[in-house]
Amino acid sequence: WEDSSGGAHTLGLAVVVDLFQEIIFNHIVTIKVIAYYDYEIGAPESLWTQNLYLASDFGLVQADVELSAPYYFLRGAIIDSILYGNVTSINKSNKRESSKLPENFTLHQSYPNPFNPTTTIKYELPVAAKVELAVYDLIGKEVRRLVNARQLSGSYMVEFDGSDLSSGVYIYRLRVNNKAVLSRKMVLIK
Repeated sequence: WEDSSGGAHTLGLAVVVDLFQEIIFNHIVTIKVIAYYDYEIGAPESLWTQNLYLASDFGLVQADVELSAPYYFLRGAIIDSILYGNVTSINKSNKRESSKLPENFTLHQSYPNPFNPTTTIKYELPVAAKVELAVYDLIGKEVRRLVNARQLSGSYMVEFDGSDLSSGVYIYRLRVNNKAVLSRKMVLIK
């Protein structure tokens, strides 16, 4: 691109520098890294770059802008009405209203409970941590691993589908950094 606004004559170039797959909020997405270069004619020191990371199904998930600028990355998203991570909302007056970070590790009761065949499990992390969320039958056998990833602080919701399981009581357990364990019961009724 070429821009002559503001009296300076600037040339720009956008180049795809990397393409890879990544897991974001338990979704496999393709990340395209686009590097942007600007050069103001007559001022060679004006060359600068920014990298934008665009993810399929999400859009912009990270921006690296000049060394002195802030570093941005995606902390939350709403996908199919399910909240993942932290989401900052904008109210009608366009004033920024940020979500309050949780103070403790929390595992909420699934909803609905009893359920048939799906229920939503919500949990909160006050700090970034390695998270494991799994569902067990009453004899302690793991029937489904829902989350096994490092996650940022925030509130998370995961949908559990028990359509392939028999009616009964199940335990879901949250392990944080391979030690803190929180668990709750849920009932599948078919």
